[in-house]
Amino acid sequence: MGRWASDAEQAVVTISSIMRQLIGTEPRQGHRVDGTLVRDDLQLKALLADILDGMGAKAGTIRARRRINLSSALCGSTGVSRLWWLLQLFGFPAPELQYPILTDTGLYFADFAWPEWRRIIELDRFDELEPSLTGDDVAEPLTRINSLRHQGWEVLHIRPQDLANHTRLVRRLQQFFPARAGVIPRLSRALL
Repeated sequence: MGRWASDAEQAVVTISSIMRQLIGTEPRQGHRVDGTLVRDDLQLKALLADILDGMGAKAGTIRARRRINLSSALCGSTGVSRLWWLLQLFGFPAPELQYPILTDTGLYFADFAWPEWRRIIELDRFDELEPSLTGDDVAEPLTRINSLRHQGWEVLHIRPQDLANHTRLVRRLQQFFPARAGVIPRLSRALL
């Protein structure tokens, strides 16, 4: 298997990246807090849907609409977009993306959060054992993790290489949710 598990995954990741560029998410941390970014994401999806509607019944417009709906400008990286795609593909409960959490050490944005179960999934951007990392590179994520756990959040870390083995990753994700969540992953072939 290459970098992409399917054309659909590649499309969702690419569309999410384009949406992120159009909205300009990087310098707008305040907009993540006040909900503007979520609103912009929804408005951009609606605009793209209108464009597709204007094209009529051309081949591929239904598939394009579905892939736009599965994409999100709130995914801050290719890895986060891929994990977002997999969560949807296997029918996991919908998370809050870029969920703001205020702790005693600062304001953090969780890649994926399920506040009702106090669960967070973070995509690690680096291997913390990498020798080139400085003390600050490792200290900030550890401070963040400890602050979140101190407030009762359970944090699951996914490394980019974990995205390559869907079977193992889906099992880890299922075990991460509390039993009361009733999570039973099922592959949705309709999304492919």
